[in-house]
Amino acid sequence: MEQQLRNFNQRHQLKPLCELDVQNRERIFESASLQELEPRTLITPEINQTIYLLDGQVNLLSGGFVSERFSHQQPRALSPIFDQQQEQDSALFNGPGIVVCFDKLLLDKLYQQHLRIMEEDIAEDLIASDQKIFHLLLAALQQDNMPIPDLPETAFDIRQNITGDSGIGEIIELVQPDPSLCARLIKAVNSPLYGTWREINTIRDAIRRLGSETSRELSLSLSLIALFDATNPLVKNQMDILYQESCAIAALAYVISSEYAEQFNPEKALLAGLIQNIGQLPVLKYFDENPGFILSEENLRQSLNHLQLPICRLLFKHWLLDDEFLQIVKHAEDWGYQSVHNEDYCDVIIAARLLYKLENQQLLSSDLQQYPAIRKLKILEQVDAEKILEKFRYKFEQMQILLAEE
Repeated sequence: MEQQLRNFNQRHQLKPLCELDVQNRERIFESASLQELEPRTLITPEINQTIYLLDGQVNLLSGGFVSERFSHQQPRALSPIFDQQQEQDSALFNGPGIVVCFDKLLLDKLYQQHLRIMEEDIAEDLIASDQKIFHLLLAALQQDNMPIPDLPETAFDIRQNITGDSGIGEIIELVQPDPSLCARLIKAVNSPLYGTWREINTIRDAIRRLGSETSRELSLSLSLIALFDATNPLVKNQMDILYQESCAIAALAYVISSEYAEQFNPEKALLAGLIQNIGQLPVLKYFDENPGFILSEENLRQSLNHLQLPICRLLFKHWLLDDEFLQIVKHAEDWGYQSVHNEDYCDVIIAARLLYKLENQQLLSSDLQQYPAIRKLKILEQVDAEKILEKFRYKFEQMQILLAEE
């Protein structure tokens, strides 16, 4: 059994263990135990244990009804079987299964230490006024009371459960209960962006036309738009600026990847463009609920710039987004960025931001070639910048229609 745990190929991907350093992860695994379960075994939450599915399939029960079903092969198995927020009261195994049990007290202690160290590291780089806001936001996150917007449930489920190996039917099953997302996906597939030769009227046909990977990335992108809302006039103005800029950069990233850099997934580039400034959202929402903290518009802009990356670290952990997206946020305005290997999505977003500056007359087209991202993507070797922007303007109009709130 110990050898089986050592050979468990996902042992360092379990959440939140994966956030701990190697030494503390090993401490957790030293305290672990495996249990082999017979078919039809029923297990319940344990106060002192955090339990993960190592092998088999499990039905989670709440009040005697099945609330969730997953197997060890699905991404859901990387999280504990029992989620305190969902209030599952038991888990029933269809066939034989294996679970791994960790010392919950030790795990919670090490994870809280990790959060404190992360908090201290981030706060060191912030000025005093931003530190105060950051600590308030962090405390709210730890207490599950943060003004961080939650992803819509369907988009979150798709992000967690759909992989490259998933079938179209699995996505359809997840999307169908969400009429709003269904309508947006049908609207998307019928837009000129996807060049559908006949009108599509059902979510089943829409997802079949888009494919699993495109549907996965597009579902999250279409869900993000509802998060850009505020009531305070000063905050609303900044939110509108953030929304317009994010949509424009997302559209440019889509054009770059679909027309001039086909090694990239256009929908993933679109999503990257929408999230590259998303760390400003919780800050804006906090100020919207606490307008007394705003000293001036300049103070608000400075706070947004200073808190963008540290809040993104918290936000992406909350949303369980890949580390790759955090790197995009980190390097979005790093004009001299040099990737370790070949060109990557950071280069696409940097190029999109530079073209956005050109579109807004903040940059000369003759200056573009000096930037590494532009040279690596070889965009200007295929077409001049004005031609890209001409194509961008049309697609941006279509993107605005697609992303517009209903």
